[in-house]
Amino acid sequence: MGYVMFLLMLPEPADMGGGNRTMFTIAEIIHRKGHDIQLILGEEVDPKKIQDMWGLDVSKLNIASPLKTSKSPSIRYYRWLRLCKEIERKEGNGWSIWSDDVQRIGKRQTGRKDLVYAHYPLEIKLRNREYITPRKGVLQKFVFPFQKRMMLNVIGKGNFLAERVICNSLMCKNACEMAWERGEYDIIHPPVEINHITLSKIRNDETTRVLTLGSLTPDKGLEQLLEGIRKSPSSIHWQLIGICRDEKWLKKFHEKIEIYGLDDRITIWKDAPLSDVKKALSKSDVLLHGHAAEPFGIAVVEGLAAGLLPIVRRNGGPWYDIGDEGKWVKGFDTSDEIADLLKNVSRYDGKEWRKFRKTGKTRATDFSVEHFKSKISHLVDEISGGVSEHE
Repeated sequence: MGYVMFLLMLPEPADMGGGNRTMFTIAEIIHRKGHDIQLILGEEVDPKKIQDMWGLDVSKLNIASPLKTSKSPSIRYYRWLRLCKEIERKEGNGWSIWSDDVQRIGKRQTGRKDLVYAHYPLEIKLRNREYITPRKGVLQKFVFPFQKRMMLNVIGKGNFLAERVICNSLMCKNACEMAWERGEYDIIHPPVEINHITLSKIRNDETTRVLTLGSLTPDKGLEQLLEGIRKSPSSIHWQLIGICRDEKWLKKFHEKIEIYGLDDRITIWKDAPLSDVKKALSKSDVLLHGHAAEPFGIAVVEGLAAGLLPIVRRNGGPWYDIGDEGKWVKGFDTSDEIADLLKNVSRYDGKEWRKFRKTGKTRATDFSVEHFKSKISHLVDEISGGVSEHE
């Protein structure tokens, strides 16, 4: 059985998200089960960096990225898409595997079948104002609505015809059902590497250490989290670690922290290495997550694995898929609720922390890499006729 996986965007390793890791893990599983698979990328990738970051051995995979890098995402996209079509025509029968970062455009190739792993499709992001970056300037404000309409018309029905659509969460599944109006969907949560995470130490002082992981951008709900911290007791200390994609916004965020007089309670660490993220997890008490439209939430699972108490919005993957509507996490809608939750948590004694640390670690194993590989392995057997894994 021949497989071809198409991945358009592959940024530098420091910026590689859970979506890219998920797709490379699927490719590795297919290869280990004895199938031929090609990976067609929009940018070159160093297998050693993949190995160091994710522990995935992709050195034996057939990876091609023949496109020259272009500064224009649109030009790179259409060049890459044209290449995808050419490769599909050459391959004939088999399966084409698409990440939802890539929407099929145009007619399907006769004899081929499509498998889509949906993280949160671009089409849905374009319909969701939470994901639309505000445009500055009169020309951009005028042009962007037409760009958005054109993109929706072009990519809108690509995955409607896919034989299998795998969603990473219930939120993603519901969104796909509304957008694509097709029948059956499967949910397979993305893999989270929890084996390297150690349990945090139970605090021995009055300080409650709160951690937030993720991109340092306005769409992550950090403004509301800041308001919650401002209203919380002075014993609450907040550390933010993430990749900075908007220096101007981060500067303004710093200025607001200074205006509130919270410099001594808030630490921001941008572009921290993975080793320091692990250390922060091992020294924290609470994982505070504020994204308003988070399809899954890998950071929340990492927090559970470290024995932290996740405080999340009452929506999306963190609340429904991971938290089971409050069974494993605490939920909020307003900054006042954040402050109240932190106040209550600051009063926890050692017994309460030890109890939660044990249950949290247990819950995290439901989203482990091993759990993901098992489900994908069964899926590959189902669609290919069950070829045994080779050594």
